[in-house]
Amino acid sequence: MKFKKLFFIITIALTSIAGAVSVYSYQAHDSRSLLIFPKGTTYAKEWKKVDSLAGKGLNKSALEIVQGIYNKAKAENNAAQFVKAIIHRMKFEQFIEEYSLVKGLNKLNEEAKEAIYPIKPVLQSMIAESYWQYYQNNRWKFYNRTATVNFDNDDITTWDLKTIFSQVVKNYQASLENVDSLKRTPLNIYDEIIITQTNSRNFRPTLYDFLAHRAIDFYMNEEADIIRPAYKFELTDVNYFNDYNDFIKIKIQSKDTLSSKYYAIKLLQDLIKFHSEATPSTLSGEVGRVASLIDVDLIRLNFVKNKSVLEIKDSLYLLALQHLEKKFTADPSSGEVDYAIAKVYLEKGTKYNSQQSEENLPDEVAAKSGKWFKKQALEICEAVIKKFPKSDGAINCEALKTQITEHAVDFITEKVNTPNNPFRALLTFKNLQTVYVRIVSMEIDKYNKSVQNYYGKQLIDEYLKLSPVKEWVVELPDDGDYQSHSTEIKIPELPLGHYVILVGSEKTFSYKNNSVAYAATWLSNISYIDRRMPNGSYDFYVQHRETGTP
Repeated sequence: MKFKKLFFIITIALTSIAGAVSVYSYQAHDSRSLLIFPKGTTYAKEWKKVDSLAGKGLNKSALEIVQGIYNKAKAENNAAQFVKAIIHRMKFEQFIEEYSLVKGLNKLNEEAKEAIYPIKPVLQSMIAESYWQYYQNNRWKFYNRTATVNFDNDDITTWDLKTIFSQVVKNYQASLENVDSLKRTPLNIYDEIIITQTNSRNFRPTLYDFLAHRAIDFYMNEEADIIRPAYKFELTDVNYFNDYNDFIKIKIQSKDTLSSKYYAIKLLQDLIKFHSEATPSTLSGEVGRVASLIDVDLIRLNFVKNKSVLEIKDSLYLLALQHLEKKFTADPSSGEVDYAIAKVYLEKGTKYNSQQSEENLPDEVAAKSGKWFKKQALEICEAVIKKFPKSDGAINCEALKTQITEHAVDFITEKVNTPNNPFRALLTFKNLQTVYVRIVSMEIDKYNKSVQNYYGKQLIDEYLKLSPVKEWVVELPDDGDYQSHSTEIKIPELPLGHYVILVGSEKTFSYKNNSVAYAATWLSNISYIDRRMPNGSYDFYVQHRETGTP
């Protein structure tokens, strides 16, 4: 199961302008009367008209309304409405004319040149994203293109990989230049065009947070680190794992001016410094400030762990998380740190090999084998849920707890077994102390049909329609380590025929919220061996399964 952080990243609903060019024809519509903005009118009324026209396919008319909104927002210096109008204008222009990305980006660049704060930095961030979207949609062209000297600055189609990456970096960095103003500007000025969810403003309180995290998301992208310079920037310093108060004092420098890792760590450092300026006691009294600090510090530590070239990075990461949790242990946001720690132990626990006995291992070796790490992760999650039941960390821990404690069963037996003799089957299970076994007889033709036509619950239901030949219960050894274990179980003697053996965590073999496994087997005295002949044909030797008699 894959988990997403449950505090929700705020994102502008940007329209991609990097897609294929399309030309459409539309019904003529006179919308000049719709461009009148009576005194005191609200933008909501105009946007409702835009949505109505767009829903009818009248994109040219919708564009005219958008242009009116654009003019009004520009005159009133309404940042949110102005940016929203630009986004929609670009979208509708693609629909009604043969619209090139070069033309759209040139328009956006001109808007950014003329725009004033706080519109300008948002447009610059949009430009950076649009350049990168163009690269992603046309990456094959860039991979086969050598560095160009005489390229057209205004024509992105002539650029090489280094040029487009430089432009992306240039615009993301430009969006953050007016840093003091950005840090003083609440993000709510863009509420009209920002998708938010409960408590999301705690994590992105200012315009600086919003734009910096947009840039960081790009810089942390694996594909963004595509330029390979002579002076490659690497995270080789153990101090990158330091407590945030020490981390912000590190002087980070590099000759690699196109390293995405370099820009990411520099931005993370500045964000952490911004949110750690107050003391922990002051932070605790400021709504959302601790949440912002912990959020960005977790991003920093995870990024450094993933990108560090140090052999001991996993140990450094866990120690850093534990230190951060102790620092804010009384704050609900510390639950997010505990959740990260629990994930570390879960990952370590998944590496445990249940086939290796620990009885003869030294204590220090057994402790590192991972047997009890999943249990440790579960205990951390349960503590968070109890301590901060409504926190984001608790919500994430609930999901992780479900993953750790879920039942699982798998079942394997030989394809053919000897009739009227007991035989063995391999059972793999997790978090189960009892399993129920049922054997049904099923004709091979019907079995093949059911396997081809059904799966999941439908397939199990098909098997459950058959009367059981034998049923019994198997008690399993379970020491509560939440690991997968395997054991062999005895299958009683059966007469000649074809059978399906069902194994379930619940007596009725209900598929919902339970684990069910099955295996088919023949009970037969026949065995055979084959060999391929030089002419391509096969020879088969049919024998008695027990005696080997032809």
